[in-house]
Amino acid sequence: MIADLLELISTRADEYGDKAVFRFLDTGAEWTYCDLVARAERVGAALAAQGVQPGQNVGILTEDRAAFCEAFFGAHAASAVPVPLGVAGQIESDAWRTVVLDRVARFRLDAILTDPVMVATLGPALAPAVVIGVDGSTGPRCDFKVAGSHAFIQPSSGTTGDPKGVLISHRAVLANLAAIGEHWELGPDDIGLSWLPLFHDMGLIGTMINAIFQGGSLYHWPTASFLRSPGRWLQLVGELGVTIPIAPPFALQLVTRRQARRPADIDLRRVRHLLVGAEQIRPDVLDNFAEVFTPCGLGRGVISPTYGLAEATLAVTANPPGVPYRVVEVGRHRLVACGRPLPGIDVEISDDGELLVRSPSLMDGYFGDPAETAATMPEGVLHTGDTAAIADGEIVIVGRTKEMINRGGLRLPATDFELALAGVEGLLPDRVVAFADVTEAGERVVVLAESRWTTRAGEAVLAARARLADAGLPADVVEIVEPGFIPRTTSGKLRRAAARTRWHQGQIAR
Repeated sequence: MIADLLELISTRADEYGDKAVFRFLDTGAEWTYCDLVARAERVGAALAAQGVQPGQNVGILTEDRAAFCEAFFGAHAASAVPVPLGVAGQIESDAWRTVVLDRVARFRLDAILTDPVMVATLGPALAPAVVIGVDGSTGPRCDFKVAGSHAFIQPSSGTTGDPKGVLISHRAVLANLAAIGEHWELGPDDIGLSWLPLFHDMGLIGTMINAIFQGGSLYHWPTASFLRSPGRWLQLVGELGVTIPIAPPFALQLVTRRQARRPADIDLRRVRHLLVGAEQIRPDVLDNFAEVFTPCGLGRGVISPTYGLAEATLAVTANPPGVPYRVVEVGRHRLVACGRPLPGIDVEISDDGELLVRSPSLMDGYFGDPAETAATMPEGVLHTGDTAAIADGEIVIVGRTKEMINRGGLRLPATDFELALAGVEGLLPDRVVAFADVTEAGERVVVLAESRWTTRAGEAVLAARARLADAGLPADVVEIVEPGFIPRTTSGKLRRAAARTRWHQGQIAR
């Protein structure tokens, strides 16, 4: 029985030795399982030599995927706890520095690990925080014995507020990966391709650590490369023989539009499962993707909608393998069912419609926040904050509990208003956000929609109001905003609370 992540990479090195575990498409580098252990030992020795102590928390701040892998396992080799950091913005800017230093204080980081070429830039920008470059290619190796006390601390996406530090134990991540492997029947013959940010749980657990756990191989492709050329992603899936691609819904939208505009020769016959993870997945996203890529060999039942969250390590429910995804009617909308609980996980719906989870993969709590931990996990049951329904035994995510809107005596999910505006002329697709705005006069519904119509904004507002009225969802405020106004998480989710704050700031400025 493997106890921690250090034992995992050591055991896999004994089993698979010179088999390639990671291949980096930007540099052509290839690491075997034995290479991974050696690099972790070298980085662990270097971190200890530079003052990193057992039990300390160390941040990882790099876009270089090889450096991230070295830093993550090297931290464990030094008996430290890695904290993946994803901070958007211009490096060295005042706003960027403020956010990073907030994370240093929030997660009590004793050092920040990065690739050596970034030390000269990050060191002065983040002073007095200690910045350490990692390089596992040279140097002495440590004889590691004890992994960090936790597998990692995962900063939450921050969709409704400041990010929390989700404490994930070694036991939890190994249990979740075992459930993932059992559900999708993964093994050493499986090949992955990851462009997902490694600081995000889907990229970190679902691709990087999962490849090691299953004894498979993973191609790393820079996130920036995907964003520049999303159509290339599925071409690489075919060319490299990838069997288990993973992506959020927005990625499927990008590649569907690209393929529809400029068809490319793509071979998806070797794909066994395409895991699509999100809180809520729209049917049209999957339907359009399937229609465009079925001629490329995409098998029936390959698309696998999945629900998960950082507090449950990663995956909670998933579509049965080989079974076509289901679309069900919930209230006024057609929604995608996210399948049944993975092995060892139990779910239920509370009286007020919230999804509750019992699982060996649950977090140990929020770092430094026992009150929030107790509120989120009373008696060891995770209150997800997501409203859900059950259709023929499958979970359907409806919306966020904290983002429900009171309208006409009913509590409605914000997504009702957002989905109602799909296809309205002048509005950018998937760039609509709704939220409740509480004032002294009561609660009002605000809808913001991004549009490139500058001289015809009034027409777009009228069309949006008409659509909402037809749907029985009148809004108090409908406002057109410029493209990029609505904040999103790194995985593409709408940040409604942040949008409300930004909108309020604009109201004050006026």
